[in-house]
Amino acid sequence: MGCQIGMRSLHLRQQGWLLVALAAVGTAMGSTPLSEEACLEEGCTRLGDHTALMQGWIGQANRKTPGCRLEEANILTDWMVLNEKTKAPEKKDTYHPGFKLNFTVGSDELSLELINVKGGLVQAFKLNGHSIVLNRPFPDQMDGSQFWPSPQSRASWGTAWPPPAQIDPVPSMASWLPRQDQTTVESHPYTAEIYRQTCMVKLTSLPATSCDVQVKKSFSILADRGAVALDYELVNTNTTARWWAPWEITRVPPNGLTFYATADTPPRWADPSKKFMVKDGVGATWFQHNASAPAGGKLLANTSAGFLAHTDGKVLLVKCFEKISAKASAAPGEAQIELYNEGNYVEVEQQGAYQQIRAGSPLRWRVLWFLRRLPSGAKATVADSQLVGFARNLCQ
Repeated sequence: MGCQIGMRSLHLRQQGWLLVALAAVGTAMGSTPLSEEACLEEGCTRLGDHTALMQGWIGQANRKTPGCRLEEANILTDWMVLNEKTKAPEKKDTYHPGFKLNFTVGSDELSLELINVKGGLVQAFKLNGHSIVLNRPFPDQMDGSQFWPSPQSRASWGTAWPPPAQIDPVPSMASWLPRQDQTTVESHPYTAEIYRQTCMVKLTSLPATSCDVQVKKSFSILADRGAVALDYELVNTNTTARWWAPWEITRVPPNGLTFYATADTPPRWADPSKKFMVKDGVGATWFQHNASAPAGGKLLANTSAGFLAHTDGKVLLVKCFEKISAKASAAPGEAQIELYNEGNYVEVEQQGAYQQIRAGSPLRWRVLWFLRRLPSGAKATVADSQLVGFARNLCQ
C-alpha cells in the first residue's frame, strides 16, 4: 500500500490492514464505506480536523504532514535523585525513551516531547528551546501535562486519591501509600504506536481495573494552523454504561499569568480558606501567580469561550477546546475551567462535558495547543487586550 508506519511495543496488525485495503476496494465498487469508529480501529490516519475514511484513504495515508518531523529520542524527565544511603539529594540526569514532534511556525522551531512512562506524559512543549510546561527535578513529583477521567471521586476512580496507576502512576509513588500500592516511573507504561507518514504518535494505557476505563492519546501536527492536536479517548471497558468527562491537566512553572474568557457566573473555590485573587478585565478572568497566594487553592469556573491561556512573559500557550453547551454540564463537583495553585507550580486545567459512555465505547475529545511569542505590543499583564485578542483569534 506504500504507507510506511513504524510501531514500537505493538505487533503490526496485518489482518487489520488487509481489511482496510479490502474495504477501500469495496468502496470503489459502490459498497458502504467504514464508519469513523471502524476506520480508527483499523488504523486510518487522522489528518487535520477530519478522519480519513475509505474514499481516497490510501492517497491521504501516503500524504506526509508538511513541515513536521517525528523523532524517537531520549527525553530528559528528571535531574535529581535521593542517595539510597544518605537520603541526601544528588544531581543525576535521567532520560527515558520517547518522541519529539518537531515543526516550524514562521521562523520559530517548536517541539512537543512525549514519553510513554509516567502516564504517557507530555514532558515539554518548546518554542526555540524554551518550554512552557513544567519539568520538576525528582521522579516522584507530578509535572508535565496529563489526562485523567473526571470527576475526581471514589465513584469515578475507585478511590478519592490517587488516580488509577494504569492511567497515571506518578501520584502512586508517594511514600505514604502502602508499599504494595506504590509504583515506580516505569510502572504501567503506555503502548506506543508511531505513524511516521502523518507525524502522529498514539499512546494507549492498560485498562484501569479500579474504574473500568482505558485512556488513549494521539498527538499530531496541524501544519496549516501551526498547532498540536491532542486527541483523547476514554474507553469504557465495563459491560455497562459509565459516566465520565475528559480532563487535561497542564502544569506550568510559578509566577506566570493565566486567563480565560469570563463567564456569566462567578468562579467558586474548592476550599474557600485557600482562595487566591483573580481579576476580571477586557472579557477575561486573570490569575497572576505569586508566592503569597495560598498553596492548595483551587478555582472552578465556567467560561464564555473555549480557550485557556498561560504566559510566562516569554511565550504564550493557548489551549483551544469545545465549550460545554447549555444543554450539557461539567462532571459533578468539577468545572470546565480549573486552576490549581500548588505554590511552587500551577495547574492550568480544562474539562469537557460529562456524558454517558456505552459499554465498550469511547468518549473522544480534541484539544489544540498553540505556542507563540508574545504578539507585538502585548504585555504579560492583567487585562492586556492584545493578549486576549490574540488568544481568541488562535482558537477561531
